[in-house]
Amino acid sequence: MNSFAPLAKADEIDIFLILDRDMKWQDIVEDFKRQRFIKDNMYHIWQRDFESDNFEVGQVLDIVNIILKEKNQKEIRKEDVIQKLSNPTIGLMKAVADVIWNVDQCKFSNLVSKVDLAKKLIEPRIAEIRRERDNEGWKPILPIEQQLYKIFDIIPRVIG
Repeated sequence: MNSFAPLAKADEIDIFLILDRDMKWQDIVEDFKRQRFIKDNMYHIWQRDFESDNFEVGQVLDIVNIILKEKNQKEIRKEDVIQKLSNPTIGLMKAVADVIWNVDQCKFSNLVSKVDLAKKLIEPRIAEIRRERDNEGWKPILPIEQQLYKIFDIIPRVIG
């Protein structure tokens, strides 16, 4: 993960980390701080994970189930995912992966690309942002947008 960090530091490029709250997030942040790859407050940790902090369970499952259907896999039920989410240490994507395994004995990562999923989840919001820009201007709504806005706000002060 941090192979780019020494290059950024050498070129005096600031890094802003955005991480899921998984088992290693604290180690990653501390390692970046120890090596002076990030400055104070130049990171954000999702409460659970990117998907659950930014989207509704139903939104995520709608897209996941479309992908599963395209790959001739069984759809998963929202109730099963919500039951897994009752454990506060499990993020949405871990819950989805567990349910897919229970239903199809297939690894989530073999069926669904997290990058493709994120793109499909964010596409409707991007269309809204385009309309906002043409009218009154962009208003950060989703938590990811709020973090990006924060980064955009920080950049001039850090650079200048």
